[in-house]
Amino acid sequence: MDNNYEWMQQQIAQLQENEPAYEKRAFLTAFADVVAEQAKRQTQMQGEIDGRAWDHTRW
Repeated sequence: MDNNYEWMQQQIAQLQENEPAYEKRAFLTAFADVVAEQAKRQTQMQGEIDGRAWDHTRW
């Protein structure tokens, strides 16, 4: 996971710990899931770009 995503996850976790309202904690949990999914998709896209760049049949 990229440093930006790790930092974002840490910030979200800190906000969750300090938030007394259930609704806001639930929102932050869902937001953390979105951030994790975006990190996964970015990694997949970087791998796809790298794979296509090295695929000699598509040159």
